[in-house]
Amino acid sequence: QPYPARFAGSYSASKAAAEQMALSLSSPAMPIIAVRPRFVWGRDDTTALPQLIAAARSGKLAWIAGGTYLTSTTHIDNAVEGIVLALMHGKAGEAYFIADDERSTFRSFVSRLLEAAGVEAPDKTVPRMVVRAVVAVGSAIERLTRGAIAAPIGAQEYGTVGVEVTLNTEKARRELGYRPIISVNEGMSTVVPAV
Repeated sequence: QPYPARFAGSYSASKAAAEQMALSLSSPAMPIIAVRPRFVWGRDDTTALPQLIAAARSGKLAWIAGGTYLTSTTHIDNAVEGIVLALMHGKAGEAYFIADDERSTFRSFVSRLLEAAGVEAPDKTVPRMVVRAVVAVGSAIERLTRGAIAAPIGAQEYGTVGVEVTLNTEKARRELGYRPIISVNEGMSTVVPAV
C-alpha cells in the first residue's frame, strides 16, 4: 500500500521508513508482515487517553475547526485480532490496515472517550487557519532554538489530531478475514474512569 508523498512529522516518517525496511527484508525463511492500526484505544490505555485527560483538565484541549473531520480508530482488542489474523493468514511483505467498523468525527469520538473516563469534554474550538499558523511559527522557533523552545503543537500532532484520517480495511477483510470483535460502544463501556 502506498506511502504518502509527505509525512506529517518525523514520527510518521520514521515509522514508514522502519516498515519499508522491515518489509524489504521479508523472505520465506523470515516472513514479515506489517499491521497498521489507527488511534489505538481501550481499557488501561497509557498513551492517548492520559494525554487527552490531562489536556481537557488543564483547559488546553480545543477542537481544531470544530473537530468535525472523520477519523478511524482501533480498539485494542481489534488491533490484537488483526495481529493474530496477520500472523495466521497474512502474506509476507504486505501491510494491512486494521480499524473499528465505526467511523466518527474526531470530536464525537474523543468526547465519548473522555466522558467514558469521567472527564468533561471541552466546547472550545480553534480555527484551522490559526492552528496551521501556530504549527508553522512554533516549528520554526523550535528549529531555530534547537528545541529549547518547544512548539505548542507540531506538524506531527496536527497531522494526528487535526485532519481527517480514515482507513480502508478491505484488504485485511479480504486476505485475513478481519472483522472487528468489539464495537466502539462495547469498548467505551470498558473504559475505566480517570482518577
